[in-house]
Amino acid sequence: RGPALETTRDDELGSLMRAVDRMSIELDDQKQQIEIDRQRHAHQDKMSAVGALAAGVAHEINNPLAIIAGVAQELKATPEPASTGDLEERARMILLQTDRASQAARHLAELAQPQGQAQDWVDLNTIVHRAVNLMRYDKRYRQMRFECLLARDVPAIHASGDALQHAVMRMLSLAADAAVRTGASSCHAQVSTRADD
Repeated sequence: RGPALETTRDDELGSLMRAVDRMSIELDDQKQQIEIDRQRHAHQDKMSAVGALAAGVAHEINNPLAIIAGVAQELKATPEPASTGDLEERARMILLQTDRASQAARHLAELAQPQGQAQDWVDLNTIVHRAVNLMRYDKRYRQMRFECLLARDVPAIHASGDALQHAVMRMLSLAADAAVRTGASSCHAQVSTRADD
């Protein structure tokens, strides 16, 4: 492998050298094509996951907005001033739904925030918690109940935050897919961290 050999011979050895050069070029081309295919497949997997998460987040934002719009329309359509208790209940409902929508938007912003490919000191618990929160938005796993049991004494680890989050989400997806295939009406996934000495 590497640069082509200089061939000046026209005998069998020269033919063999030229054949080795062609084979080297073909192997390099195949290796490059395999890498392109791998990257394309990885990109398709990421886009599929992002699409599922975006649909889940959109659902989590649209529902509160619909409730808030409904409450506002009720207030507008009421001919008489509502009682103080009724107004307080409606205000509480609006605040609750606003908080729900902002939490979904915050989780989506965390997903979009670049973690960096370079290795750095990262908090494993934060990455696991973020991955679990994002999985909850995936509409494929609506019947899944994700639970985090994160040890407080887990030290920072030297790793790529982006690669680590991707690995955690991939493991959760595989586990959730397996659980969903069982056909159970509800499934439970527990994720835990612990510090080993």
